[in-house]
Amino acid sequence: MKKSAKRPKKRSAKNPNPVPKKLAMMIATDVERYLNVLGMNHYKATVFYVKKNTSEENHCCGEGQVAASATTNMRYLTIRVNIYPYMVDEWKKKRLHDEDIHEIIAHEVSHVATQHLYRLATSVYKDDGEMRDSWESLTTIIGRLVHEVYKSRV
Repeated sequence: MKKSAKRPKKRSAKNPNPVPKKLAMMIATDVERYLNVLGMNHYKATVFYVKKNTSEENHCCGEGQVAASATTNMRYLTIRVNIYPYMVDEWKKKRLHDEDIHEIIAHEVSHVATQHLYRLATSVYKDDGEMRDSWESLTTIIGRLVHEVYKSRV
């Protein structure tokens, strides 16, 4: 009779940096809220909690640490918001407040609005029609934002 290979013991995958429920709910709510304000609620959004920090030159958050990032896909109408441990840790230590989190998430979600113009600006091939399309769509989004801000003040 042949001996069967021993399976390795399963390790419990304890997350060394669990995301507090309050923070996770706030981020999920913000992503949905800001997509709606931008008129982009047809985008499917996912929030992904990255396990390792990364740094980036000229980034907004402290010593080059990245708090969050976003990747968008115009073809499939998706946005993925990546949350780095730096953001979670700073929020837990109360060095990032709820208002800071709201601003960071608003920034990341806003990449949906600027993606078309960015793609064209970095593209080798573009024509006047593409640039005007991008300009008009970005202007429409900014117009919606101005209107939302106005409504909230009256």
